[in-house]
Amino acid sequence: MAKGKDKYAQMGYIAVSESGANTLTFGGISVFSNILTPKGLLIHDVKYNVPAASQNLILDEADAVTFGLAGDDTMSAVSLDDAQVYDYNVLGLVVDGAPATSSLIEIPKFIDFSHLPGGGKLVPADRLYAYVQGFSLATPASMNLRFNFTVVDLSAQEYIELAQALRVLT
Repeated sequence: MAKGKDKYAQMGYIAVSESGANTLTFGGISVFSNILTPKGLLIHDVKYNVPAASQNLILDEADAVTFGLAGDDTMSAVSLDDAQVYDYNVLGLVVDGAPATSSLIEIPKFIDFSHLPGGGKLVPADRLYAYVQGFSLATPASMNLRFNFTVVDLSAQEYIELAQALRVLT
């Protein structure tokens, strides 16, 4: 069983901007880890922020910004059926009748993983990426996030099982 290393939660921050309009783009965070001392990140919560400039690019129902966390930065697309996608969110416009009644969701968006068994979402410590991708937008979108986590010690077997479950190792 994973043993807690940190007594208190730490805070991480990732900012990512699309390299071009409607282009899936990743930004990562570096956490020390090596194969001889396997570690995991137990993510307790995430606060996503899509800046007003990116929100203002969403002009009709075809426009959207997707964003979240992933364990791989080489994916060509993100979807909920991929185990390497840890969190998936969409910011879009919903028109309720007349366009004047449309609204965006509340930002920042708060995701709480602390109710999960173990107190959070456990991911390998050596690979954590945020992603953003606009759809039908005129210019590149951006997103930033802040998350609370603790570092946990894993046995070699636990790390391999975690990596295989999240398709980091195949």
